[in-house]
Amino acid sequence: MDRFGTLADGTEVGQVTLNHGAFSAKVITWGATLQDMRHRGLPFSLVVGSDDLTDYLGPLRYAGAIVGRVANRIGGARAKLNGTDLRFAANEGANILHSGEHGLSDQNWSVIAQSSDSVTLQTVSPDGTCGFPGNLTARCTYRLSDQGLHITLSGQSDAPTLCNLASHGYWNLDGSETISDHVFQVNTDRYLPLNKENIPIGCSAEVTGTSFDFTQSKSPIIEGGLDHNFCHSEHPLEEPQLACTLETDMATLQLFTDAPGLQVYDARHFDGSVIGHDLRRYGPHPGLALEPQHWPDAPNHSGFPEILLLPGQIWQQQSVFAIAPK
Repeated sequence: MDRFGTLADGTEVGQVTLNHGAFSAKVITWGATLQDMRHRGLPFSLVVGSDDLTDYLGPLRYAGAIVGRVANRIGGARAKLNGTDLRFAANEGANILHSGEHGLSDQNWSVIAQSSDSVTLQTVSPDGTCGFPGNLTARCTYRLSDQGLHITLSGQSDAPTLCNLASHGYWNLDGSETISDHVFQVNTDRYLPLNKENIPIGCSAEVTGTSFDFTQSKSPIIEGGLDHNFCHSEHPLEEPQLACTLETDMATLQLFTDAPGLQVYDARHFDGSVIGHDLRRYGPHPGLALEPQHWPDAPNHSGFPEILLLPGQIWQQQSVFAIAPK
């Protein structure tokens, strides 16, 4: 493992390089982050990222990281767990996003296993962190294959808690400054409508007649913005299935996952303050975030996929980002 950078308290952040066939990837221990991924047939990085650790502590927060212990938003920063009211530390208005200021993406994970084409990282989120009960042990395995990138996530707790981990990579398939020439198709006709705070307002709805109809390929940059969950199932799938396709004239990405939902975000918040891989300046829409996960705000909606995790259980998710140059 190489040194990637040093935190303010002197803690060293490491970097692991993976290789398999035409693919290579770099993973840093801060946030178990996918820092870089490449195919030797393409002259650019496939993900938004930087070689500077300070970028990941600021404008690139969440970029490529594992987010949780509950990814996405919980409305009002509160939920019920087995009849008990939980109050969380809000970090986005009145809501909590990606489990607050001390979520898994803000921890320096440990490498517990490593080979030439895979790495497994682990961290523990202590009981009470940002209001979440139980000591949660989270693991992430990145593995390269001839297909592309495999990500396996798992969580275990010593007390009843909430768990919904997600990978948060921003993908770019042509090396351009924006994803304006990308086309996106999602393999479902249902999504979650949101209120002005990006909290689901009820049950899933059909995409027909909305700007969120991606049943046919079109640009992911749409009027009003895209930061929505597409609903594939009300339960985790038995095995990974095709969730979406992202494509340019240079490459195609197919995402297979057993997660019941897929959060898609157009990365409109980037402001040009970071010069990242291949000297690209990251202004609005530098990549598309594809985040397999359970549905957002699940504890506050009956009928949403359950994110309750009990002692003795293992929460697990598998995703494959299959990439083919043209």
